[in-house]
Amino acid sequence: MILEILLPFLVILLVIGGGIYYVTRRAMEMKELIAHGTPIDAKIVSKRSVPGTRGTSRQEKFVYSYTARDGKTYENTVVVPYEVYQRYAVGESFPIYYSMKRPSVSAVAYLVESFKQK
Repeated sequence: MILEILLPFLVILLVIGGGIYYVTRRAMEMKELIAHGTPIDAKIVSKRSVPGTRGTSRQEKFVYSYTARDGKTYENTVVVPYEVYQRYAVGESFPIYYSMKRPSVSAVAYLVESFKQK
């Protein structure tokens, strides 16, 4: 009985906590990229356009890969504006930054550069 009452609240707390964790983690990664990031051209591995959540517009995504100075190849997925999605084709170079401290951390160059200016 008590579990039935508490379960919705626990689910809400879990969702909110997960959202806070994600935003905090991404902010820390961006701070790291500003301090320790190096620019590099990544290769677009694939593109996809997926329906947005809860009635929002579509989301355009790139999967990109890059080889860091440690010799390892990393792959990440990023949501990009429609104009950027249309501008690049699979196989083309795409400017990003990756962290020299943790090479698996990366972000598109225009985002890192916009945060550097603030």
